[in-house]
Amino acid sequence: MKAKHTIRVVTAIMLAMCLSFVLFCTDLEISVKANSSVIQVPGDYEKIQWAINNATAGSTIIVSSGIYYEHLTVDKVLTLQGENGESIIDGNCIGNVIEVTANNVNISGFTIQNSGLGFWNSGVHTHNSNYSNISHNIIINNGHGIWLECSYNNILSNNSISNNQCGIGLSFSNNNTLANNNVSSSDECGIGLDWSSYNILTGNTALNNGYGIWLYNSSYNTIFYNHIINNTNQVECFNSTNTLDKDGKGNYWSDYEGEDADHDGIGDTPYVIDSNNIDHYPLMEVVIPEFSSNTILFLLAILTLAVTMLLKAKSCLRKRHNVAPTFSLSTE
Repeated sequence: MKAKHTIRVVTAIMLAMCLSFVLFCTDLEISVKANSSVIQVPGDYEKIQWAINNATAGSTIIVSSGIYYEHLTVDKVLTLQGENGESIIDGNCIGNVIEVTANNVNISGFTIQNSGLGFWNSGVHTHNSNYSNISHNIIINNGHGIWLECSYNNILSNNSISNNQCGIGLSFSNNNTLANNNVSSSDECGIGLDWSSYNILTGNTALNNGYGIWLYNSSYNTIFYNHIINNTNQVECFNSTNTLDKDGKGNYWSDYEGEDADHDGIGDTPYVIDSNNIDHYPLMEVVIPEFSSNTILFLLAILTLAVTMLLKAKSCLRKRHNVAPTFSLSTE
């Protein structure tokens, strides 16, 4: 029975990762104002930053496939759109790869990799950026994959984030939505909230991280329908009170040991983190859609491509095992 359950979980993990890439490859359309200009890189400008500097607010910058060794600063309303992850922005192991300081910035369709080696060096760092959308990106080999600092009402969705020190970090950031992101193989935490409240986390997968979810002085967040799988520590809460289920459904926890006597897919006993953080309706299985055999073969091919891209991105030698553990995401 246990072997059957393990096979089911492993299959679910693979399909969930593949599905993320299918979503990533098939839904990259971003709305643009009718009067916005469109700039092509490298057609109009050789470098992405040159295009940003010369763009008017509200413009769309379309970046063709290729590797761009740059550090971007986005300080105006813009849409940056890559080509299905084949537009690679490489920070060459220095600083933040993308710094966002404006509102209403859309970043989609890129591979963002190789920030500086420091914990706070990020693939994407936002500071005082509100109503922005960071979606459908592959983000690998950074300090933080995405770090929101003092940023509100943003959407992070359908990103594949792996091999970072921290996958997604929020500091002093409220009312954001994190949806359908795959966060894996983070040295410290998959998703970390520090002094951040009223955020929604749903449909995310946290797999093989140091901590699946880390909550520090972060309350009134709604966390449901996520898959927390095989992390060294599934979840940790400090001085935080949150809601871990919604409408009778909670999260899938791979270490949940409860039973489901009525076979309704919901555990009969709660998953208790502490008295202020309880999943009353833990899911018994990873929720994935039904696929035909041909579709599964296609998804496995996409996964193989993703793994190949990840291996190619290992151009930065990191010695993370020598980094002392950081238990709070606070900058103070």
